[in-house]
Amino acid sequence: MLEFELPLVRGNITISDAIAEAVDSNKSGLLYEVKPGELRLIHFYGMLQAAKQKQGSLLLESVVYEPVIDIETAPALQALSRLTNASKRYGFKGMRSGGMALVLSVSEERGYPFAVVTPGRRCTRPNRPSQKSPRNWYHYPPDNDDPNDPNNCAVCGAPLQ
Repeated sequence: MLEFELPLVRGNITISDAIAEAVDSNKSGLLYEVKPGELRLIHFYGMLQAAKQKQGSLLLESVVYEPVIDIETAPALQALSRLTNASKRYGFKGMRSGGMALVLSVSEERGYPFAVVTPGRRCTRPNRPSQKSPRNWYHYPPDNDDPNDPNNCAVCGAPLQ
């Protein structure tokens, strides 16, 4: 069993925006609420693969995911048994500060890939105008990835953070 926190995103979010959210929160995935009551656990590599194969403007709902059940109201000692009885690997335990969701995995092996920091990095492009949001200024994976220069942004050449 393993608990970990991930950002919760909702609705019609693009793959590009989801990647930026994971990178900015330094998490290796997201908990995605497609609609009320339908939760999906999405790993960073799944988002990255979808963005490379398709276009990042596609919606996050098209990315490979793990279903998540709501175990928020389950007493702590019954949370794991609710997961196993439902034949699910992940459960939503509730919200934490800063829009972070607490997720329970049936095993450390299953949860660990989501519990580690993101492998993605955004650029550090200088001189961001105050009226521009970070997401509209910095470059994120997969656009900023240059296999020949893994430490600098492929778009603007600024160091990756």
